[in-house]
Amino acid sequence: MALPSIDTRLAIGIGPVDFLPSEKTRTGDGEAFRQSGLGLDEKPRNIRMNIKSDSAIGALDINTIDVLVKLIDAIVKDWTPRQACVACGAILGWKQGEITSSWLEGKISQQAIAQHLNRAKWNAVSAAIKHFEDQ
Repeated sequence: MALPSIDTRLAIGIGPVDFLPSEKTRTGDGEAFRQSGLGLDEKPRNIRMNIKSDSAIGALDINTIDVLVKLIDAIVKDWTPRQACVACGAILGWKQGEITSSWLEGKISQQAIAQHLNRAKWNAVSAAIKHFEDQ
């Protein structure tokens, strides 16, 4: 079974959330929702993800955060569907064995998982995510 190719674009809005519905999150309200909408409207077509905020986040100013997101975007846009699946498991904090056992496409070895993570440049992406989250 071949994995489908999916093209996703997103904008991360930073700010308070005034209303978060249990369904249809697009009806939510608050600064985070408004910033995200502006981020999508202002985002160039060749950029898949960006971040929008009026203020710094922790020790990171918004320009530094924007650079981190652009670098992650430059790496992620070249991921294969398999690399994206493996990275998804890694983002969830799963060990390689857990990713192996949850693989939907038949059997996959731990070595193949490691290769997918390596080719996806996961070490760089995870370092950027960790740095952002630590701030």
